[in-house]
Amino acid sequence: MDSERIAAAMRQPAILTLVWICALLMLAGTLTKMPGQWHRRDFSNYYESAWALRHGIDPYSTDLTPIGAQLGLETGGLLHASETPPFLLCFEPLTWMRPRVAFWIWTAINFSALAIAMYLLLAHRRGLSGRTAWLLAGLILMSAPVNLNFYWGQSLC
Repeated sequence: MDSERIAAAMRQPAILTLVWICALLMLAGTLTKMPGQWHRRDFSNYYESAWALRHGIDPYSTDLTPIGAQLGLETGGLLHASETPPFLLCFEPLTWMRPRVAFWIWTAINFSALAIAMYLLLAHRRGLSGRTAWLLAGLILMSAPVNLNFYWGQSLC
């Protein structure tokens, strides 16, 4: 089967529906696991690093474990800031909120950035049919990197 026939088959309504059902199920699965992630991994490192910076503490040379413990965050082996100073400065306003609230705002910002990027990449593209755009959007949402990004509270930026 050549690539054109495979692509044409993938754009059939039944296949598109199946892809979108799978994508929505994967997203729902990720969303159900996320509530317990607000205090772990990447998001917690961003939060405690930006919090330290806001309080005049160098997050690159200071062990962030005590700060994380004070804030109810798990450092998880990330003892120092892992992001650039401009990133932490942009993240800093979230440290004025409780970590759990900041996590959900962070997630909303990331989801909005993903939606905007997908729209810019897929909408109204010359040579890209509507069905192909819907197929690609479903495959993007179903991809492991996108789901892991939201699960760990990583940055799409």
